[in-house]
Order: sequence, then C-alpha cells, then structure tokens
Amino acid sequence: MENDTACSENIEVGLTVAIEFKCNCNCLSCMIKDLMDSMKPISFEGFKKQVQENLETGKYRRLILSGAEATMNKDLIEFVRYAKQNGKFKHIQIQTNGIKLADKEYCRKLIEGGVDEFFISVLGDSNALHDRITQLKGSFDKTMQGIENLGRFCVNVVTNTVVTSMNYERLQKIVGLISRYKHIKMMHFWNYWPMSKNDQDNMLVDLKIVAPCLKKAIEKCIDYRIKPVVKHFPACILGKYRNHLEDCGGLVIIDGKYWDEHKNNEFEQCKHKSVCNAKICDGLTTAYINKFGWEEDFLKPVKRDKESRNKNKFTPEFNMRKFMSHKKAFHIRDCSCVGLLENVIKKSRDFELECSVKVDGERVYPSRFNVYYHKANKRNLSLVFGFIKDVAKASGAVIDYSLIKNIIKKSDLAKMKNVVVGIDARENKKDSRIKLWFMIGNYPKKIEEIIRMFPKKDMVRDLVKDELLFGFDFFFDGRKAMKIYPSLSFDDINDKQMLKRIGQEFTKKTVPLMRKCKKVNISFKECSKDASFHFEVESLGVFMDNIGNNNTLKEVKKRIGKNAGNRGIISLNKKEIESSRFSSINIYY
Repeated sequence: MENDTACSENIEVGLTVAIEFKCNCNCLSCMIKDLMDSMKPISFEGFKKQVQENLETGKYRRLILSGAEATMNKDLIEFVRYAKQNGKFKHIQIQTNGIKLADKEYCRKLIEGGVDEFFISVLGDSNALHDRITQLKGSFDKTMQGIENLGRFCVNVVTNTVVTSMNYERLQKIVGLISRYKHIKMMHFWNYWPMSKNDQDNMLVDLKIVAPCLKKAIEKCIDYRIKPVVKHFPACILGKYRNHLEDCGGLVIIDGKYWDEHKNNEFEQCKHKSVCNAKICDGLTTAYINKFGWEEDFLKPVKRDKESRNKNKFTPEFNMRKFMSHKKAFHIRDCSCVGLLENVIKKSRDFELECSVKVDGERVYPSRFNVYYHKANKRNLSLVFGFIKDVAKASGAVIDYSLIKNIIKKSDLAKMKNVVVGIDARENKKDSRIKLWFMIGNYPKKIEEIIRMFPKKDMVRDLVKDELLFGFDFFFDGRKAMKIYPSLSFDDINDKQMLKRIGQEFTKKTVPLMRKCKKVNISFKECSKDASFHFEVESLGVFMDNIGNNNTLKEVKKRIGKNAGNRGIISLNKKEIESSRFSSINIYY
C-alpha cells in the first residue's frame, strides 16, 4: 500500500519502505505498537520491484528502510546491497532505535553494503529516562554506543526525539547530549501521535506547556550549529521558528492497515484550518482534542501577511524600492543600461530583484543587478531578450549570440523552469556585460549535453540532481563565456564523503566555509578548470566578517545596511579560498 505526500522543502524526496514489523523495544511513544502484530512487511520480491521501478524512473535519490525496527530483519544487508547495486539511489538510510549498532562489525557490514545515513531514536538524556520509554533496560547505553561507533565512518547520522509527557522537560538536555557527538549535524523533534482516539498511555503533553520547551531546544540546536527539524506540531506554536517545521515527504510503502488506522483516528484537525495560511501544519489529533480540547484560544491562525511576506519580494513595487535603495547607497549614476533595467522591473511580474556588489581589492563595482523570473514563459522570455536587444542598441555593444544558439534550440525553451537576466555595468565599457541564466529541469539529455562541455565532468554529474543552472556572459566588446552552477544541498554539505571529495578536487579550506551554509553552488567556466564557490548564508554581515577585515569590505557592509543581517550569497574564487587572502568578492542580496 502506498501513500504519496508532498515534501516540504524538496531538498531530497525519499522512498520509504517498511521492511520489518518486529522490534527489540516496546516504546511507549511508538505510533504503531498496537498494529505491529497485524501488519506484514514488504517481501524481498516486492522490494526488488520497487527498486527496479526507481531504476527506470530515477524519481527518488534516497531510500529509507523503516519498520517497526528495520535492523530486526535478518536479511537487511541483502536489502541494502540489492538497492545499492540496482536502485539508482544516492543515499540509503536506516531508521532505527540504534541498539544493534552497538556492534561495530554490524555497523561496518551495513555501511559496506551501501548504507550512508542513520536516523536514530533518542528519547531521553539518561539511561533512566530513555530506558523507561523504550521499556528495555540497557537500551540507552547501546544506542549511545551505536552513535559513537558510527562516528568512525563517513556516514550521516540524524537523531529523532518523539516529544512526550515523559521527556518534554528534558529536550534541552537531549540537545546537550547529542552535541557531544560532532558527527551529528541534524536533530528531529516529532510530536507524539497516538494511533488511537484516546491517550491510553498518558504520553500526550499540553501544547501550552511543551511550546516553550521546544523553542528552547531549537535555540540550543542553533547554538551548537545543529539543524533542528520539527514535525507534526501546529505551526502557530513555533512563532519565529516556524521555518524549522517540515512536512513528511516522498512515497511510503507500508501495509494498508496503517493508512486505515491513520484515517480512522483523524489527524490534522484545527478549528482555524479554514482561515489559517500556514503552508505546513499537522494540527491536532483526535486523542489530543479528547484530552485537552480544541485549544481555540491558544492556537492562532497564521496570518497571510506574515506567512506570505516573501511574496512581497515578487512585486514590482518592492523590487523598485530595493533597486532605488541600492542605487542611492552606492551613488550609482544613471546610464542607459541601468535605465533600461528599471523599465524591465516596472513591466515585470512574479520576479525577484537581486542587487550585487563586486569588491576587487580597493575597487567596488556596485552597478550589478539580476532579475529572477520564476517562470520561463513567453512573456518573461520576451522581456529578457527585449532587454538584451535594447542594451546592445543603446550601448553599441557587440553581442555574439552564437554560443547560446548552439546550446539552446527554440524547442528547448519550453523546458526551461526559470530565466534570469542581469547587468554588470562598468565605467570601462568593454568590461561591462549582460548576464543570462536558465534553470533546466527534467531534461537529462540536454543536461548531459551541457555537462560534457566542461571539465570535471564526473564531479559535476554527482552534484547535478534533476535540474541544472547554466548561463552566459555577453561582454560589450564581443567576448562571451558560458558557466554552469551545480549545487550542494544541506544534505550534501553534511555528507562526509561529499565534503572529502570537494576537499580533494578543490581545496580543503572550502569545507569549513560550506558548513556555515544551507546551500552552495560551484560555478565552472567552459574550457577552464578554475571554479568559484557561491555560499548561500543566513547573514551576509557575519560571513563577511569571517572572511575579511579590510576597510573596503567594511564600507560595503555599511552601505548595504540592514540587508547585511539578511540571507544572501557570497562568491569566492577557489584560488583565494586556498590562500585565505580574499581580494575578489561578489556579494548578492
């Protein structure tokens, strides 16, 4: 039986398969504890069919082996090996209580077979609390030993804590415990959902009480540079931490009785549902409502203006204010190119303006803007190519279109997801350029064609998932260049094997910089082995302080004002990262 749900962030959509319904614990917080005896796991033949289907479609890059307790399946390693050899999966994850991982040899066999991720339940900060919830003496010590064992291998380890009446007061202590294991970069906190209309085990906790404890645990994770992920809690109780709430994602293969009981016990309820604008919210369970009521006064519908404030970034009015503010801050003089861009902003819809500054030694080049269109439709493409034509005419620029014509045929335009056009205007006209980018998705043939034009092809193929950003620079003197921008997601950045390879291919000094980011793009120029790293950072100002202390950079930070505290992108050249001497820095916000 399968259930296809939306993944909140689409960072990695996974195929989850329940391969075992036995367990070596009897956790009070287990959602399926009363169903395990009546459910049947997938057979190995059924599993092979799912793997083969993914081999054909390539839809899922992550396989998640779950249960009850996946490690209780005596053939687990055979499942793993088959998936690794036949399934086109980049990651294979085991969801487990971690008890059997106390055996180092067992860990080694799983990892050699192909497992590179472990999702481990940690229910308390001590053996007394953890063992009381698992109802198995010694389980805490074995789970902790398993986590320690995994630290010796190049694998990702994520912990999950189901929040209940027994452990909600200890959430900060659990974070403190996990922070000792430096190989753990992500912690999950899941609200307890009983598969029942009543809280028979008294495990539910009043949301009014748990909310402040959960927020403090999130804050502590952030302090320790651990990514906190929250699931199944009402969105409104998280306040400013609502961005840490994630939905379940991908395809789940499990016995149909699970979905029957899930439907029968009515989850995701809320009195404010019809007026709430939260993008992700699982509301209340029937069991919670029967115990604590509907919480109409405590739960507040998420207002549209707060939930949708990013939509303001897509309006011409917002982008025009941003454009004028950047011009004023850097005393940018009007010229034909900048004036034409202003006209494009006024005409455009559903787009976002990116302002940019290039620092080159003591020189600053601030007349740099990019217009990101969220759809590469006929109207937007007309605006883009009209702008390029108008700039060339007004400036006398010689634009050589041969490169783009060789790569993109007219029929290819329909498969472009996004289009970006920009300008980098310099006093020296020959150094001025028009920038044009496309995001292409679900077009493997074209993606491969583009990748073959660049060095480090194998590296690029490993980074490219289902889509690829590529672009062109058209200099006013007729020069042209093509670039590609494969990306590393948060998962990639916390993948030890990927980081090791990045360090070997480029320079190890990129790794600590990448760990400060949620996403990184690496750009390559055609026929060049050089590369630049584009770090998507939470705070431009903090990252700028970390990479340089020169007066020019300080002045730029001062001029971009409050935007220095916002998310943005900082681009650095590989050679300068290696030398730790940064003179050429691109800042985007």
